[in-house]
Amino acid sequence: MSMTKFALFLTVCSFITHDCEVPIKHPYVYSSWNDCVAGAHLNGLKMLQMYDPEMINKYHLAVQFQCAEEIEM
Repeated sequence: MSMTKFALFLTVCSFITHDCEVPIKHPYVYSSWNDCVAGAHLNGLKMLQMYDPEMINKYHLAVQFQCAEEIEM
C-alpha cells in the first residue's frame, strides 16, 4: 500500500522584477496537503523575516510555495 506525502518548496520572489530565488526544499515531509499548506505559511513567514524590511518593501518580496506529492511505496 502506498502513502502520499508532500514535500514543501519555498521560493522568495520579487513582485517588481518578477525574479525568484532558487526554491528551497523544506527538510520536513508532510503527511497531508493541509499540513503542507499550513507549514508553507508558517515557514514562509520565518523565511521572509530573515530579509531586511527595506529590501522587502523596495522589491515587493513575497514567498511562493509548492506542495509536491511524493508517493512512498
